[in-house]
Amino acid sequence: MSDTTIWITGATEGIGLELARKQPYKGARIINLSRRESPDYESVFVDFTDPSTWDNVRKHLETELANFKGKRAIFIQSAYWREGHGVLEKTTPETYRKSLFANVTAPLAMGEMFVRAVKPGYESGLVMMSAGAAVACLEGLSTYGSGKIALEHWAQILDKELGDAPGRPWVAAVRPGGTLTSGLRRQIAE
Repeated sequence: MSDTTIWITGATEGIGLELARKQPYKGARIINLSRRESPDYESVFVDFTDPSTWDNVRKHLETELANFKGKRAIFIQSAYWREGHGVLEKTTPETYRKSLFANVTAPLAMGEMFVRAVKPGYESGLVMMSAGAAVACLEGLSTYGSGKIALEHWAQILDKELGDAPGRPWVAAVRPGGTLTSGLRRQIAE
């Protein structure tokens, strides 16, 4: 039994998958939160474009963390929905709304669910993966860019709200810079 459990949204490809593969805790239990099942890690189904599926994550976290006996529980918000990219006027209203759910609302909701589920008695941490689009106005990435700056700001505020109380989770937003992931390669090829 591992003393570390790490939940990673989108651990099926890109940065999420690499974070799962290269996490520093030997024997850590990795749980992928995604629309696609991982061949290498446990998976819990969630579709960021469909809020009716988000409770799958909440229920799973509450169950797993109710009597957690490990040393650390970490949640990494890494997933994004690339199908929603595009200039507003050339994107259907349905696609744009799905992109707002997936790239703005869902990441914050996932972080909130984790923070509410953790208990004192073990290290807990929340990592919100951002991107350069948080500070660059890039046409066609309005939901993605606004989502990234929102999660950075949210993480800073949440960290202040949680304060230094014993047993509270640490919170970090990470902006890794440009990363040529498999998803980005596919977008470039299109």
